[in-house]
Amino acid sequence: MKRVAGLLAVWLLLFSCAPEQTELPPLEPAPTYDSPAQPPAEEDDIQIEQNTALPPSPYSWTARADLKSVVTEEPALAVERVECSPDGIFIIASTGRVLQPPATFAGQGDTEVTIVREDLLAANIYVGASGSLDDREVVEASVDPTHYWCIPKREVCYQWIEFGDFGLALRKDRAARVSSGKIYNLRLGIVTALQRSAIDHCLPEYDGG
Repeated sequence: MKRVAGLLAVWLLLFSCAPEQTELPPLEPAPTYDSPAQPPAEEDDIQIEQNTALPPSPYSWTARADLKSVVTEEPALAVERVECSPDGIFIIASTGRVLQPPATFAGQGDTEVTIVREDLLAANIYVGASGSLDDREVVEASVDPTHYWCIPKREVCYQWIEFGDFGLALRKDRAARVSSGKIYNLRLGIVTALQRSAIDHCLPEYDGG
């Protein structure tokens, strides 16, 4: 009997020394992706808006000038060949005088200009080589009129060549009909006409300046 009473006393002592239990806070529900707080987008889903605006138009003064109209006996430049490349726009052009302004001939859809080819030139236009696209004074100071290629590059490099060079079957002092889209007057000089022809044939996104 004494042994039972002793065990009971020990049990009561242990119960009275046990640490108090504290109530744990309730767990918050796990967020669902249907709630306003959405998971972060994957890297591939992030859309980056790119600027697609064109840089400033090169040679904007050529767009403001009337280089396309021609009259009888006026000097003009006719584009004979164009090769568009990021490394340079290569042009072969003839110069001469206009015999007949733009006209539509039988069976032809496009208007044509009748010219007499007198001289032939080859040129490379290196757009931006001068360090400027819209400063006319800077651009026109960057010209080499002695070579159709030049090192270091200039904005415009050109030289007079012989008929028959580059395999073109063109004849000097002969009348020929040329599409009016390839004819430019020389009222502002050869360099300006070459610059405008380079834009028209290789950079049409800048048409109109």
